[in-house]
Amino acid sequence: MPNYREKVYIGLAATTFKQRYANHKKSLNTLKYKNATELSKEVWDLKDKQYTPSITWKILRTCGEFNRTSMKCNLCLAEKLEIAMYANDNILNKRSELVSKCRHVNKHKLFQKDSKD
Repeated sequence: MPNYREKVYIGLAATTFKQRYANHKKSLNTLKYKNATELSKEVWDLKDKQYTPSITWKILRTCGEFNRTSMKCNLCLAEKLEIAMYANDNILNKRSELVSKCRHVNKHKLFQKDSKD
């Protein structure tokens, strides 16, 4: 594709790489999930322009997710650090991701059920 620069997308996975890859495949091949990630938006934009993108995958680091003792999510912190430290301007991630709330904390909270007793 003329004038197209390689793009980089930094993502996290609380699941295995295999599971995360399967979710990405779904968003890259199923139209109703085309807006699921910034990566899928870019791929669908290229497909609309009749180009077939080539994607390579790389694991930057591995770490645990939310820790109840420290009340920190190393996974989210690592992703934010990788995005913030990325030096080039060809990144698909949005800067707003740096201030987003951890999505893993909710499964560690106790929820009060409303009982009708």
